Amino acid sequence: MDHHIRNSDGESGQLLPMVLDRRAHSEPDRVWAKFPVSARSYDQGFRPATYRQIRNAVNRVAWMLAETIGASTQFDTLAYLGPNDLRYHIVVLAAIKTGYKAFLPSPRNSTIAQMDLFSRLECRVVATTDPEPPFISSILREYPVQTVVRIPPVEALLQESGKVSPYPYDKSFDTAKHDPVLVLHTSGSTGIPKPMVYTNDFLWRIVRASTLPGPPGTTRVDEYFLRGEFFSFLPAFHVSSSHST
Repeated sequence: MDHHIRNSDGESGQLLPMVLDRRAHSEPDRVWAKFPVSARSYDQGFRPATYRQIRNAVNRVAWMLAETIGASTQFDTLAYLGPNDLRYHIVVLAAIKTGYKAFLPSPRNSTIAQMDLFSRLECRVVATTDPEPPFISSILREYPVQTVVRIPPVEALLQESGKVSPYPYDKSFDTAKHDPVLVLHTSGSTGIPKPMVYTNDFLWRIVRASTLPGPPGTTRVDEYFLRGEFFSFLPAFHVSSSHST
């Protein structure tokens, strides 16, 4: 199936899982990201995660979600809270493949703010890590979560031993462009944070806007990102960091 369509202005729309699959197929050993070897310091350096490894990790988590909570047909909300690492991006893509919209609340929110956000989004499933981060406890204590899914460590998700079957995902951009796939929220500086729901179409428009050619005599910031490496200091639940998925 051809997962590209032409928008009214001639641009081709793409779904994020399909983009990852194509790149993992054409350039499997290309580095997708590097992450610290140690969770406590940068002294031990960084290790790479290739497109093939990330695709396998996404499929692993997608199968895990399907087997533990089942695929969603109504874009149910799946909240993820964990350490600031690659699992945020992996879970977002796995949630898309299994029909969920991934909700990435800030762990810095007050308990009241978290409860309000979870209630607005009718969230009943939380994905987190083992060991459980301290900020998860108040949510599980105060909010009626039905299921908690434990996501394995990054190293386990990236390991290449054992075959990982692709999780089936064959939507076209035309049929899925208005699907809700990601939820972030406002800062809460003027009150309780408000959820912001992103669709495939919105995310694709961000990609298109960030890759427009620069005016004559200028260079887009993204050109530096595409040509080399950059250090992301923003938390994975931040809007700018999430868009790097």
